[in-house]
Amino acid sequence: MGIDLYAESGIIADLDSALQFIADSNKEAVIRICQEVYNKLKADTEERPDSEWAKQTLEFFQPLATLNDKTTEEIKQILRDLFVIEPDECDPYIHHSEILLDIWEEIVKSRDKKLPRLKEIVYYASHKASGDMPRQEVCFVFYKDGCYKKALSEKGKRLKNIIGHCHESTWAIYSV
Repeated sequence: MGIDLYAESGIIADLDSALQFIADSNKEAVIRICQEVYNKLKADTEERPDSEWAKQTLEFFQPLATLNDKTTEEIKQILRDLFVIEPDECDPYIHHSEILLDIWEEIVKSRDKKLPRLKEIVYYASHKASGDMPRQEVCFVFYKDGCYKKALSEKGKRLKNIIGHCHESTWAIYSV
């Protein structure tokens, strides 16, 4: 048994900053994105009626089917509430993080197609991440590519305009 150690980097936004990707200007696109994801989950459940996982996942994401008559702020709150941290003895994690990543990749694109890509959405509660990676909070990590030249690029300026900064962060991850 050994320790694996690797370096990561990216531009980190907390959940409050990421919610700024949802605005009145892209509200209809956000509703469409969420409805499409919900419809795919519903179809999966219908195709696999014996799958408890599919049923539980559909139930978890059911609030996505209720967004049509909601305000932008209500939509933000519903999406915020989907970030459930699952307790784990070694390292808590975001429940259904892959589906949430799919949703948020599309939300980011709906706000501005010239933004850097969303790399991952993570949560570290412990020592597994070091450096600039915050602990005990949901973090949206964007690829840094295209955000920097000798000065902030247009992509970087756009990201900074929405999340309030464009500071590249680095951290190390290790597993035991």
